[in-house]
Amino acid sequence: MGDKILLIDDDLQVVRVVSLFLEDRGYEIDSAMLSKEGLEKAKSGDFDLVLLDIGMPDIDGYEVCRQLRADRATADLPIIMFTSAKRGQDRVEAFSSGADDSISKPVSGQELIARVQAMLLRKRRAAAPAKKGKLITLLGCKGGVGTTTAAANIAVGLAQATDDGPAVALAELRSGQGTLAVELALQGRSGLAELLVTEPKNVTAAAVAEQLQDHASGVKVLCAETKPFGAAAALSADHAVRVVERLQGLADYVIADLGVGLEEATREVLKTSYHVVMTLTPDAAAVALAEGLLTEMTDALKLEPDRTTLLLMHREGAGPTVTKASIEERLKRTVAGLIPHQPQLAAEARMGHTPMVAQSPKSIVGQQWQLVAEYVGSL
Repeated sequence: MGDKILLIDDDLQVVRVVSLFLEDRGYEIDSAMLSKEGLEKAKSGDFDLVLLDIGMPDIDGYEVCRQLRADRATADLPIIMFTSAKRGQDRVEAFSSGADDSISKPVSGQELIARVQAMLLRKRRAAAPAKKGKLITLLGCKGGVGTTTAAANIAVGLAQATDDGPAVALAELRSGQGTLAVELALQGRSGLAELLVTEPKNVTAAAVAEQLQDHASGVKVLCAETKPFGAAAALSADHAVRVVERLQGLADYVIADLGVGLEEATREVLKTSYHVVMTLTPDAAAVALAEGLLTEMTDALKLEPDRTTLLLMHREGAGPTVTKASIEERLKRTVAGLIPHQPQLAAEARMGHTPMVAQSPKSIVGQQWQLVAEYVGSL
């Protein structure tokens, strides 16, 4: 069968004529004579295009269009609205509500075919394979295990792996409590906070690019606000996924700091991750928390075990150390690296606003970070 089109119109004669006309040209047609039914079909069916009348008896076409645009499952579905030839304002309202095109009633068969073909062609061009960077997410088993530090070092390590290294974007996907702007001395952009002001569907690649800041390493950084927990705007799942999608179109690698826990936004981003790096300290409490987190990721999010790697971060006062071999055996995941505790080098890195992998590249900890970055790059 050809492209699948949903026709939402309460005029039985129009439904019959338009359906026959399009079916004769190889299109597969489904119809609904009430808006509520049309919305249900649109969200549950795999349609390529919607033809929508403005004058529906239960919910007017403008509101139907707005609801389709507000739902992530149908936000990008092409919509052509049937408007009145006598009311020019209908076309304005149609476009304002989110329609891609409009056609006046009574419908001309030739014009309908031309507009349908043009709309489906634009859809296919938009769906053509585009640049999509690998999404590497960093998730902490608990607070204070260096998730942001790991994200920054892996991003910079990837960027400096070769003379002509990959384009790397580093993003704090945590609304509030952002630290990268301070740690990397980046100022002048609102970052993630600015993107949360608008609706997710309006977060464009250009808008995301405008909020990225250049670090000396060559990494592009999207910073979160430095605000107390609960004081910043909430990061919705729709916003998080849209921002990540836009970043993937701008870089070869997107290194996303998700912080701690499995909030709804984190869950949705994890589902789309190419690979997850979980940070933990090598002590019994952290290992137990990591085990519970990994179980939830496998059972609820359906993330395959081989899509997650462990990164052990030594911290002063973390308690008795559990061996790497014991951790791998218990958690059934590979440990990509073990980062030693080097407070002096960490302090120098903070003062220089540069991650240790670049600040102290010849030190043991700098070399360990580079090995971890190269491991991530090899995935």
